[in-house]
Formats: sequence, C-alpha cells, structure tokens
Amino acid sequence: MKKTKLREATTVLAKILELFTFAVVGMTTSTLITLAILLATGHLNQQMFNDVFSNAQLNFAGSQALMKNGQFYFPGFFLYFGIMVVQAFFAGLIFQNIGKIFSFKAGSPFSAENVKRIRNIGYFALALPIVKIVLPLLGLIFGANALMGVSAYEFLFALVALSLSQYFAYGAELEKDVDGLL
Repeated sequence: MKKTKLREATTVLAKILELFTFAVVGMTTSTLITLAILLATGHLNQQMFNDVFSNAQLNFAGSQALMKNGQFYFPGFFLYFGIMVVQAFFAGLIFQNIGKIFSFKAGSPFSAENVKRIRNIGYFALALPIVKIVLPLLGLIFGANALMGVSAYEFLFALVALSLSQYFAYGAELEKDVDGLL
C-alpha cells in the first residue's frame, strides 16, 4: 500500500497514545498497590484522607466514589481507579492494533492479520462500556459506589469496528481469489 503522510501520522499518533495509555496503566496500578500496602501496614489511615478531602470540593466524574457519609471511602476509590486501569488497558490495546494496521509493514490492508486486528479493536471497544457497567455493579454488591456513565456511541463504535472486520475479511477473500487467477 502507498505510503502517505496521513498513514504515517496515524501510525505515529497511535504509537504515542499506546505508550501513554500503557504508562497510565503501569503508574496507576503501581500507585494502587502501594496505597494498598501502606493501608495494610498502617502507614496510611482513614483520618489522613479525611483531613485532606474534608475541605476539598470534588467535581469530577468519580467524585461520588471517593466519599461516603462525609468520609473518604477506600473501596470506592480502589474500584473507581481500578475501572480506569482496565479501561486504559483496553484503550492501549486498541491503539496498538491501530498502529499495526497502519504501519508500513502491514502489507495489504486486506491481510488476515489486519482482519484480526480490526476484529480485536471491535472486541476491545466493546469491552470498554461493559467494564463501565459490570465492575460498578459488582462494587455495589460490596457497598462501593463508582457508577460511570455509558454512551450509546461506545457500543456503536464497537459494532462499526466489528462490522468493518467482516468487510475486510470479504476483501481478503477477494484479494486471495484475484491472486489465484494471476
């Protein structure tokens, strides 16, 4: 396939976003593990967090997860940031597949590898809103509140990617048939 500036920019941007999201996964996971260890060993306690957050006004999407009855709430905190880690991981996998599809080593856009990559993008994109539904519901069972909004476009993006994988699979079959005739 022809090398273009758009294809090159897409590949570079996908790689940057892949590295960024996997770095977020690593840093957030290590921070959560460290906090859990500090809490378990008694180096951090509820009162320390209450002192910090009692006077702070929390105005972000997960703020309801961090406070319960006016107290800092660790289960909600770990659930909320755990959901963010899982979402960042799936986003990193999406960017990784996009980068491979548009890389110059990918060959034909209708290769079996690209069909698989596009299908994987659809599966990973579908996992994102499912995580935002399932994990908070599990958290509610254990008393942690970290409800997050889910949009229809998240499911639509996943379905579009899965549908495109079928078109690319058909294109791969056609390309194979044409190559067989030559």
